[in-house]
Amino acid sequence: MSNGVGERVRALRTARGIGQTELAAAVGVSKSYLSHIEAGRRPVSASLLQQIAGALEVEVEQLESGVPADANEDMQLRLAFAEMSLRNGEWDLALTEYAAIAERARELPLHRYLDEATFGLARAQAATGQLEQAILVYEQLLEQPQLSPAIPRELVAGKLTMAYAECGDLGRAVDVGEAAVAAMESSDPPADVSDQVELVSTLAGCYLERGDLTRAQMLIQRALDRATRDGAPRARAAAAWNAAVISQARHDSVGARRHADRAGALYAEIDDLRRRAVLRTVSAHVQLRGPEPDPADALAQVERAIEELSDVGTRLDLGYARTEQARAYLAAGDVAAAGEAGRQALRDLANGDRLQTGRVLLMLGRVAMAEHDQDLAVALYRQAADALADLGATRQSGNVWRELGEAYIDLGRQEEAIEALRRASDAAGATYNPLRANARVS
Repeated sequence: MSNGVGERVRALRTARGIGQTELAAAVGVSKSYLSHIEAGRRPVSASLLQQIAGALEVEVEQLESGVPADANEDMQLRLAFAEMSLRNGEWDLALTEYAAIAERARELPLHRYLDEATFGLARAQAATGQLEQAILVYEQLLEQPQLSPAIPRELVAGKLTMAYAECGDLGRAVDVGEAAVAAMESSDPPADVSDQVELVSTLAGCYLERGDLTRAQMLIQRALDRATRDGAPRARAAAAWNAAVISQARHDSVGARRHADRAGALYAEIDDLRRRAVLRTVSAHVQLRGPEPDPADALAQVERAIEELSDVGTRLDLGYARTEQARAYLAAGDVAAAGEAGRQALRDLANGDRLQTGRVLLMLGRVAMAEHDQDLAVALYRQAADALADLGATRQSGNVWRELGEAYIDLGRQEEAIEALRRASDAAGATYNPLRANARVS
């Protein structure tokens, strides 16, 4: 018998206010023998342990492991409730539940449930815009030599890669994603196909943002092939949507439309309301930036997306959608509505994506310009520049810097415009050698 059993006997006896003499008499041993049991110096037979458990009104399992007999069932039920809250968009409730489950799992201890609760906590943090906190938790999980079988390592790596990308740290996102893909390909047993596809698709998106279209295309083709061959509808839909985004970046409008239609059909098939709503937001984004923008159509799409995301979307999802709503209102000439939508988007993004925050601040600056408040516009543009300043060189950050430069030109602020356009050039990968520029031909 380990000393842990004896310690648990003593702890439970003390908690119930039972003296050693009383318990010893109840189970038919001397007080001295019971004292040796509690100190771990005497063996205890299975029958005696059963008698002690009966006297203390617990199951033998609790004396042997320290875990109440019904703890596993209780933890499973609590985890199921927290997961349901997360999927139903009750983010704050999920956050509270996962934190409580993790604390209880540490007390018991039940390491399997601790891992599951910790993973759920990180996803709830990401859903509520707490990306940096979520990153810390994902990193801690991946540092563990072993994880619960219920949490595939590649799934955690995929979520971490996405979180880094949303924070604008594409270098770290690519490092994490590439290491996870390499580990996944050599794993035994093989990783789950859906988790593989999600990870590879996310990594492809990171390369796209870095401007490496060749690597992005190679990865997304691998994801498409694997999803088509072995994947569930959700995996095929995710791969198709990422393929559509990459095709659009490669100016392959036919391929983009084909992949996007496929993704939409698959998400409808599996009744994934959140994904379909996000697709509507992206469609409005593309519509507003096309050669012939249609603000009315974009507004109809994004308002339907907001309605759906209010039930099932994350705060970041809503922040993205309301940014496009503000842009659509401004394009339609409804300045007041654009301002309100932009301010709500900023509240949704309070703890989240710096790139998107920069976009919203830029949009609000344009609203201020439309209201003839140049001082406010300048202040908002400067806040946008601060939000963008710590981001790495990405295609999207370059686009926002370019838009900010154009906004400063409209204000006649040449110095700020030059700096913003220089940042856009850096993000696009342009280089400049001042020595060569100053050289003279003799």
